[in-house]
Amino acid sequence: MTSAHKLCLAPPHCNDGKPASVGNVEALLAEWFEAPVVLTSSGRSALLLAFQDLGLSRYKSRIAMSPKTAACVFDAVIRVAFPVDAASSDAASADAALVIHQYGHLQKGKPAGPIVEDICHNFFASAATGARDWLGEYAAFSLPKFMTTAGMVGGLILRSDAVANRVRALRDEFASRDPEDLRHSRAEWRRGRTGQAQAQLAALLNAKPDPHAIGTFPETLQGVRSFAKIRVTNTEALLAELSQSALPGDWLGMCAASLPFAIPVFGTRQDLALLAHRLDPLLDDTSIYAVDLNRSHKNPDFQPALLLPAHNLISATQLRAICRELRLWTQR
Repeated sequence: MTSAHKLCLAPPHCNDGKPASVGNVEALLAEWFEAPVVLTSSGRSALLLAFQDLGLSRYKSRIAMSPKTAACVFDAVIRVAFPVDAASSDAASADAALVIHQYGHLQKGKPAGPIVEDICHNFFASAATGARDWLGEYAAFSLPKFMTTAGMVGGLILRSDAVANRVRALRDEFASRDPEDLRHSRAEWRRGRTGQAQAQLAALLNAKPDPHAIGTFPETLQGVRSFAKIRVTNTEALLAELSQSALPGDWLGMCAASLPFAIPVFGTRQDLALLAHRLDPLLDDTSIYAVDLNRSHKNPDFQPALLLPAHNLISATQLRAICRELRLWTQR
């Protein structure tokens, strides 16, 4: 299979169709999550917006979070918290806690104090709804990890209309109230940053979403649930091929219920390297990641794992090929 047919862990961009209305998408997602939603230019801008609504400030505030996380998350954190302390999972003396559902895998426990919840790739509480017991007043998401979009777009799920209205007003005034970061951004542009870096920085510093970045979007909850049905089919097929050692503890039940974006396969690095070799013709990314086996920011246990994509872009043919390789690997 050529590289052009490899699977990706993120859906590609799509420019087809009429751009969706920001207000309509917010209203539909509010139905899905059963809580008010404010769209933003990216997932990282949503995080930054939540931190700033909490009144956090650089070199003064501490954010308790997992010691291992994505660079895009730190991109938002370091603008409102001291970078060294940001890597601490100790919430006792922190000004806020950031709970990250790594790769869509639901975390256990609830820190004390203000919480910003990064639901990452986890849009589904079940195949029928995204509603759940939110850990705090803010939950950030990145829309391209849910469905195909034409560019970066994210959002915040809020606990009340009052908070949503306040955050939406903050979003719409984002550029004018952050002159220090805007000066930094102009300086970086003048130094000849790449187009991708410029776009990411602009989407971080100006949280207002671009309707053209959303692309097309379902108009009803039935349309949203159609993505969940695909996720159910893919998840069930992958889980059926995995042993208890590959998905220990309560992982199988969690994956079956919450339908994460990627299913982890745990094992020794040597065994995972063999599986990665088998899947390399099928997947764009066969890297071995560090995944928290305990799903606990307070008591993490990072173990090697290979991530199997379960998103809506996997074709039936590709899914069968992945399952076949998993079966042969487990029978080795």
